[in-house]
Amino acid sequence: MPWGKLNFENNYFAIAKGEVADNSVVFISGASFNTNTASVPETVWNVGGAYPWSAWNGGNKRLYLVSTSASDNYQVLLNGLDNDYNPISELVTLNGTTPVATSLSTYNRLNSAIYIDGNSANIGDITIKVGSSSGTTVGMISAYQGITSMSIYTVPAGHTAFSTYGDFSCNKNEAARLAARWRLYGTSFITVYATEIYQQFIVATPPVPGAIPEKTDIDNQIFLVSSNGTRVYSNQQLILVKNNALRN
Repeated sequence: MPWGKLNFENNYFAIAKGEVADNSVVFISGASFNTNTASVPETVWNVGGAYPWSAWNGGNKRLYLVSTSASDNYQVLLNGLDNDYNPISELVTLNGTTPVATSLSTYNRLNSAIYIDGNSANIGDITIKVGSSSGTTVGMISAYQGITSMSIYTVPAGHTAFSTYGDFSCNKNEAARLAARWRLYGTSFITVYATEIYQQFIVATPPVPGAIPEKTDIDNQIFLVSSNGTRVYSNQQLILVKNNALRN
């Protein structure tokens, strides 16, 4: 690879501006406000407990959205993957406290959901369930937040993700044991990074970004906290590269 191209592709600002072909930026952000001292892994997300990956078994799912406020009648942009792990997106118009279904019935993952209203954020909690209006919750847009808060992600088919930044934190006077976990396609989850923190904010900016293959599930988890209700946060930044660009 020519040195000029190598230097250019490592300019993150150029990637953010869309000047590097076949590269894009992904942000993952989650917060847990009701953690449990039991040594059972929990995902860093606003729903609580472990993320229900098994709810996606079989793929080809329809999603159902509902708010706790009758005032939420605007659109939600869903970003997910289909049964072949290809990206799919859809705009769904909410109907307040009445559940509405997606038009697409091919969801195999949900990576994010964004509330779209030019005037204000969502008034209520918007819950996203899989399979039926009473199915398992796979995402939530908390009131006034406008976007899902979940530290999970699945790498689309035909892409490799490179982890360039990550952080964990917990609130004052509390401690937490945390782990970044990956599940490569067809395998089980493994811990690729783990740390213990006490009332602090810890950052990982690896000089050589970790390569995460296509169809890999990412789940940033809490393994133990010092007190029930400890607040934990996790953020991660990925550079998503099309696989055909890796060989050029």
